[in-house]
Amino acid sequence: MMRAGLLALLLALALVAAAPAGAEGILDSLGCIARAVYWEARDQPFDGQLGVAFVVLNRMRASGKTACAVVGARGSFLAIAQHGHARGCDARAWGLAQEAALIAWQEPDADPTGAATYFHRLDVRPAWAERLTFTRRIGTHLFFRARTAAEAAPSSATLPPAPAGSEK
Repeated sequence: MMRAGLLALLLALALVAAAPAGAEGILDSLGCIARAVYWEARDQPFDGQLGVAFVVLNRMRASGKTACAVVGARGSFLAIAQHGHARGCDARAWGLAQEAALIAWQEPDADPTGAATYFHRLDVRPAWAERLTFTRRIGTHLFFRARTAAEAAPSSATLPPAPAGSEK
């Protein structure tokens, strides 16, 4: 799978060459996203890997932070915390992680998660998941996003009936 890694590198270099002067380090950002994908989702189908890449990007958009700041945030990506920011060891999986990072970076409409900013594996039950809206399951990952105001408000079915004569 060296081809996928090489393709990812060539596309990343094309992005850097096309970036305006002073643009933040695209290669650093792609590297941080790829590390998150590798350590969190290398055993997932490619859509799941792409999903993790989009969680990083969606958090970037929501917080205004860089990819490396998002990935390095305390308590955010447990596998990163366990393995540090070391590059992947399995060449095939590392190439796929780079490819997922690049696709997510270049194709914002390819998000398979429904704008998720959180995910967890099926074998864990974090308390924060109850406060979020489930968007999709991909492989053994469940993806979530923040609730909208409409989702957080009680539905009309739970509201008491309006007093008689209040209709206009």
